[in-house]
Amino acid sequence: MRSGEWPEAELEPFAPAIHAQTFALHLLRAMNGAGLRETARAADLDAMTIRKIIRGESFPDSVTITKLEMSYRRTLWPSEATRRRVMRDLLDQD
Repeated sequence: MRSGEWPEAELEPFAPAIHAQTFALHLLRAMNGAGLRETARAADLDAMTIRKIIRGESFPDSVTITKLEMSYRRTLWPSEATRRRVMRDLLDQD
């Protein structure tokens, strides 16, 4: 991390972390104040899994992403346009 606190922190250029950060921010917005247990129960996940994702302690796997997106009926993973922009920005730094 360059500065700040997860998930709003400014990150070093590393695409997986940037994508995970975007996912965590989207998840927090989708939760709209709902608790970890409520979110986990709705997605058939463990509350600690959700907590670790939100805190940036782990990156979500495809099953977790899918369960949360199905639970909230919305896309939480960064869009294709966002992923392309991140990759372009990272490649331009080289």
